[in-house]
Amino acid sequence: VGLSRNLRVLRNINLLLLLVLINYFMENDTALYTPVNKVSKPATIKSRH
Repeated sequence: VGLSRNLRVLRNINLLLLLVLINYFMENDTALYTPVNKVSKPATIKSRH
């Protein structure tokens, strides 16, 4: 039981790391995502105010 629980935790950690990496690259990959950020970020700022 302990081994399978550890494997499940490791898999969850890997999924979290994947999500963090995807978010990191989406924010920092200027070539692909700069137009998306230019459109989405002013929209979020306006919606907050």
